[in-house]
Amino acid sequence: PGRHRGGRAAVPQRHELAAMRAQPPKGASIVDRPLSKGRQEVSQSAFGYIFSEFIQYSLARSDTANDLETKLEEAGYAVGVRVLELVSFREGKPRRETRRLGALQNVRGPVWKSLFGKQADALEKVVDNDDEYHIIEQDPLVNQYVSVPPALANLNCAAYVAGIIRGVLCSGGFPAQVSAHTDSSPEGGGTRTIFLVKFAPEVIAREQAAGWPERRRRPAALAAPLCHGAWAARRSSGRPTATAGQV
Repeated sequence: PGRHRGGRAAVPQRHELAAMRAQPPKGASIVDRPLSKGRQEVSQSAFGYIFSEFIQYSLARSDTANDLETKLEEAGYAVGVRVLELVSFREGKPRRETRRLGALQNVRGPVWKSLFGKQADALEKVVDNDDEYHIIEQDPLVNQYVSVPPALANLNCAAYVAGIIRGVLCSGGFPAQVSAHTDSSPEGGGTRTIFLVKFAPEVIAREQAAGWPERRRRPAALAAPLCHGAWAARRSSGRPTATAGQV
């Protein structure tokens, strides 16, 4: 280190220390660079191209539509387990959610905005089952640039987003199964995607033991989502018509 006249060591000033911390060492990889709290946006056309190539890569290694959905869900899960910490850092809110409803609202709001630039269209609770919720998106970004061939008619590429949701919930301490289902839009003229979230029994038991009753609102009718893909492989029977309410 350099020295001043008189033999004393040069002491960096506060602003110089901050600049030194902000600058990564020469030759540092991207994982060693500091995270940015600013808005991070990617061109939709670039995302569509990369995601299409990823689907083509996975399709070449899959035998059925169910296999492809499973691969998409697993890839999304790997993203989701990292997204929660990143969003918490950028939002400046390191508080951990302790209730499943708060965890779902975090997914619908900050997480969805970080990934897709907007919050999800709706969050509903299945009245018939205390452990099931619906996150509804009218037109998922991952389905906008994908043309499904007739041989894969039951394919729903939103399984990738379902994996992200599961990864976020599991990393936050709320293990759950999440599946994507295509349903006709009640507004008419098109379809929507329903992400069915089914929490593990230990999540419900934990909240019941803590004495946290859930507030219910007046239910509204909801059409039954279609069961296919990875969820249909796990459940042999068709999904009955469900009644759900806004939460």
